[in-house]
Amino acid sequence: MTSQGSTRLDAGIVGGWYTLSPKWRTAWDGTAPVDYGGNTKKILVFMTDGQMNVKYGPTEADKLDWICYNDRTDGCNDIAVDAFLKTCANARAAQAMH
Repeated sequence: MTSQGSTRLDAGIVGGWYTLSPKWRTAWDGTAPVDYGGNTKKILVFMTDGQMNVKYGPTEADKLDWICYNDRTDGCNDIAVDAFLKTCANARAAQAMH
């Protein structure tokens, strides 16, 4: 693996939620993750330097994250931060419902 200088926090938090949510059970082995509730505690630890660094370029020929396809400016970092925060809220709400 080679660093490309971007950090997609939203992609990382989605991956973490997929490992905890029974909604994604069929993506794994069919038995895990277990349902919410009961004696099971689900904890997601997310470590970061706190910087969303989405990679984008000025032209379609540049390597870029899909989230920046329509916004090749620093604004795509804001889009990714919004996606990150929405995922955190959704994961928290899913746990609280059970």
